[in-house]
Amino acid sequence: MSFYYTDRESIFKLARKIAHNSLRNYHSIGSNNTDSIIYSVIMPTLNCCGLLNGSDFDDSPNFQRKVLFNEQNFDLKYPIPCCKMDAKFVVLDPTCPGEFNIKNSNIHEGCWVKLRQIIGFYGGMIVICGLVVILFQLLLIIGTTVILTTGYP
Repeated sequence: MSFYYTDRESIFKLARKIAHNSLRNYHSIGSNNTDSIIYSVIMPTLNCCGLLNGSDFDDSPNFQRKVLFNEQNFDLKYPIPCCKMDAKFVVLDPTCPGEFNIKNSNIHEGCWVKLRQIIGFYGGMIVICGLVVILFQLLLIIGTTVILTTGYP
């Protein structure tokens, strides 16, 4: 727990490295690949694209650019989850993914800033929960010690 507060940057660097490696393994919105599923959910949910922005997919070796989507063939510059979507993951603007721009997509908004905030928040919550558990255990030890030393039933 103390490590989290004394060296948070190491945790963020590790998380970013994992996120970057996962991004490089992204295939497509319809893939059963774990990394593809994760990014296909994260990007529309957080309204972002890639880690820094959509250009992260320029050198993504596994990204499948030629896809069939809504009965149309596309040669994608960015993944379909970079399009703006509603809560049910339906693309809001019919021009996307044919054309990606600032109005119909999130290609200029990276996910890392938002993911870092989420990791920081939940990391702090985990530390607090851990401290509560430790305090509860200390109270149990103190209570047990009092009972054993006083001879209370």
